[in-house]
Amino acid sequence: MRKILYSPGYGAGWTSWADSSDEAKFAIDYAPIIEFLEGGGVFVERPWGRAHKGADAFEEPGRSVLKKFEEDLAAHLGKDHVYFYLGGARDLQVAVVNGPVRINEYDGFESVEEPGDAQYL
Repeated sequence: MRKILYSPGYGAGWTSWADSSDEAKFAIDYAPIIEFLEGGGVFVERPWGRAHKGADAFEEPGRSVLKKFEEDLAAHLGKDHVYFYLGGARDLQVAVVNGPVRINEYDGFESVEEPGDAQYL
């Protein structure tokens, strides 16, 4: 059993919009964001947020969590800085899964599929 992040709101995905599978694998179960959400936190975009890139598009306390995510992702990838599209953060939810998952995305709306979930007609 593990906890993962996914963004089931239309508009922007979380892992499905990552630039690489390494970024997606890092983002799907990033513990500080899971802890933030499970503690009642929400990511709120600033009214002018879309004019900013990255974590600065969000209000505190979520901005600090997302800045830490950007820093940790860059360190994980061995880079000074990365651009990870954070638009899906505003709709992030935590799901509990039992193993590997596939994140399906349609128009930014992500859904979680586990082995055996698919129904074949």
